[in-house]
Parts: sequence; structure tokens; C-alpha cells
Amino acid sequence: MTPSLLQRFKSFVAYLDPKYSASFWHGTHPSVKYDYPLLSDYYLDFTCRTRPVHYSSRDGIPLLRYPFHPTPQYNPCAVAQWGLGHWQLYQRSLLYNTSGSNLPSQNSLHLHNVLAAANSLLHSFSFVSDEYGFWTYSFDLPAYGQKAPWKSAIAQGQAISFLIRALPLTSDQARCFAVIKAAYSGLMRDTKNGGLRLIRQRLAFLEEIVSNPPSVILDGAIYATFGALDYCYLLQKDPMANPDIGILLNSIARVLRLYDLKYWSRADVLPRKILMPSSYYYHMVHVNQLNALADVTGYSLYESYANKWRQYSESPVNRLFAFLAKVAFKAVYY
Repeated sequence: MTPSLLQRFKSFVAYLDPKYSASFWHGTHPSVKYDYPLLSDYYLDFTCRTRPVHYSSRDGIPLLRYPFHPTPQYNPCAVAQWGLGHWQLYQRSLLYNTSGSNLPSQNSLHLHNVLAAANSLLHSFSFVSDEYGFWTYSFDLPAYGQKAPWKSAIAQGQAISFLIRALPLTSDQARCFAVIKAAYSGLMRDTKNGGLRLIRQRLAFLEEIVSNPPSVILDGAIYATFGALDYCYLLQKDPMANPDIGILLNSIARVLRLYDLKYWSRADVLPRKILMPSSYYYHMVHVNQLNALADVTGYSLYESYANKWRQYSESPVNRLFAFLAKVAFKAVYY
């Protein structure tokens, strides 16, 4: 559905206004190297998500304001990323607390927010059956034609990753594990059966937006795959020996060429007259995600594209061309 001129103008204004959702999603996320099976950190650094937010619920959970909705909205992906950022700060402060100073009070704040995010996600999860369920969004997303309630693999994957890490800290671990298990089942369920795993021609992707034709938003597919990897680590199983995980990893590697615009990375694979280049923020997310995947899997192709796309970002000409292409895309489609 093509947005109206009024919707486009509102989206443009919202993109520049720090009180709207776009400001929450910006930041830097360098890849993090750690012992992946031990779940001692997360693939990318999300500590930038712990910045103060403009809107929050009574219990301090961040809410995001969108130009197409009159009130701030609950976004499960934002809650998971906020929780991950506080969890990383909490873990690191425990690891490096040798000076005493005021770290105990900081630890308490980070722990409080980790538990608040975990409780929020546990309460907002919806079981479809005893076996699977989803976190859903209660607002429309005009850019991709989504009507509430809709679900997204990025929310499921990042909430799974966060809850797995928060699990030892929660008061009801049995409930937390039940939600993680059901969320993983929903994530890996075929889109034809109401799930989020798209299966096409021996390829499989976890869809941030379930659409026809498929969008396969790259950063969402990778974040969701991180969640699937973490679920295997939680069960103390080798994800590389799991055929369902293997096909996800191989599929991303096989289609990376489709996201290479020869000067920048592409955000999704929806067929449009003007292809959607990534913003600078998401371009660098792609680079760091691929570095993490290369480290986890040992696939040289991931590292090759990460290096190529990083080189793109270092060129002033490429950055300018990508910015202008993004402006042109938003003018037409947003």
C-alpha cells in the first residue's frame, strides 16, 4: 500500500524528531567476541539502548512514539534490546568490579531493569497453543502493510536471546523457560502454518515482516537466527549439528549477493523500482552482524562481505550516494 503525502510528511518529520521511535533505534553496536555456548555476552553490544527514553510505562519499560499512532506504543523488540543492554552492563560490572566505588548501586539499577524487561516480556507473550506462541505488535506498520496484531521474527529472536540470559536471575524460571520454548517453536514454525520461518526452494529465512512477496529484511533475519543459536546453547546442543539451524545459516550466506548494491548494503529484497538501501546505522549493523556470524560459524563468506561492506562505509562518495539513494527511496515509498 502506497503511503499518502500526509503520511510521508509525518514520517519525515518523525525521523528528525528525537521524541519519535527513530531515535531509539540509532546507536553503535560493535560485535562482541565471547564464549558463545556459555552465553556470557551477546553477539552485538546493546549498551547504547540503555539511554534515557522519552516515553515509558509506569514500571519503566520503554515505549516508542510513531507518526502513524497518537500514543506511545509497546514494542517487544525494543524491550528485548533495552533488556539486553542492561544485562550486558550488569554482567560486565560484576566481572570488572574490583574498585568498589559506586558500582553496587549501578549493578542494582541494571539488575532492576533486566528483571523489569523480563517480567514485561513474560506477561506480554501470547500462547497460541500449549506448544507455541508469539510476542505481537498492537499497532499498524504502514510501510510494510502490517495490520495489528502482527508478529515479527526479530522480536521473537531477540526476546529469546534476552530471556535466556535473564533466566538465572528470574524468580519463576519454569515459566520463563516455558515461554522461551514456545517462542522458539513459533519462530521456527513455517509461515504457511502461521509461523515466521519462510521456506523457499531449499532456503529458509526468519522473517521480520511476513509479506508477499517475501521481504527478508537482513538485520531481522540475522537477529532472529541469533535467537535460534542461543536456544541450542541453552539446551547445551551444538547448533551447527542442527539441520534447521544449518539451513538458516547457509541460506543467509547464499543470498548475501542480493543485498550488495556494489556501493552499499540493501535492507531487504522486496522487488521495487527503487531498491531500498540501508541507512548508515543499519549498514554498520549488517557489518557487525556478519562479523559475529563469521566468528560463530567459521564461514569465510560472512567475513568477506563484512570486510567489503565496511570498506563501502569508509568511502565518502559511497556514503553520500547511499544517503541520497535513501532520501529518494523514502520520498517515493515512505
